[in-house]
Amino acid sequence: MRLSMKWLFLVAFTICVSSVFAQQPPVKTTPTPASQPTVAPELSKPSDSTLAGSKKVTPQEDSSLWDTKTIVATCAVFVSFVSLMSSIYFSLKAREHNRRSVLPMPYILQPDYDDRIAVVVQNNGTGPMILQKAQARTDNRVGHLMDLIPPIPRHMHFKNFNRIVQERPIRPGDHVDLINLEINPNEDAAADYRDKLREALGDMTLELTYTDVYRSRFRVYSYKLDWFHRHRQPTPDPKS
Repeated sequence: MRLSMKWLFLVAFTICVSSVFAQQPPVKTTPTPASQPTVAPELSKPSDSTLAGSKKVTPQEDSSLWDTKTIVATCAVFVSFVSLMSSIYFSLKAREHNRRSVLPMPYILQPDYDDRIAVVVQNNGTGPMILQKAQARTDNRVGHLMDLIPPIPRHMHFKNFNRIVQERPIRPGDHVDLINLEINPNEDAAADYRDKLREALGDMTLELTYTDVYRSRFRVYSYKLDWFHRHRQPTPDPKS
């Protein structure tokens, strides 16, 4: 783009210069005979021959000079307009580049193991992500993820959990645990709660509302947590 702009300026400059030289009238000179000596005119009163030989500006030459001025002015306006448009274009491109260089990108991790279950919001972008809201949605309920899961047994405790009630900035590569539960697989009660938690999480859709440092508006990031249903046994077909 910059190379094309340079060629455009060069072409406009060439057109202006060529127009000026093309419109200038040629200067006519009358040679002086060598045999006749040149007589200087009187200072007090010019002679008739001097008045007769003086050059007069014709209307055609005057219109030619006016055409030259018009062409030069038009070229100047054209070059100024192109300069203004190029400045606006590169300013918009620089602004777009600055915004893309700090673009956040949400990603939802779903660690699902025998001894650990978690739902994690991670920022895989190049700039800070300001998490404004993280809500879970089922067929008939909407709210915080912690409020929609089955009640945890008293002898079990979450390693970490978060309800997003205010804006939460997340650095690039960093994460926020919505729930993080460590489970003892050798305990029957803990294993039963793990299965119930998997079943509940698999029916939920997590919706993230976020922005960046420029307070840009992004589409709500929605992701269904059906990864937790991979352990579900297929329902047998009653017809078979």
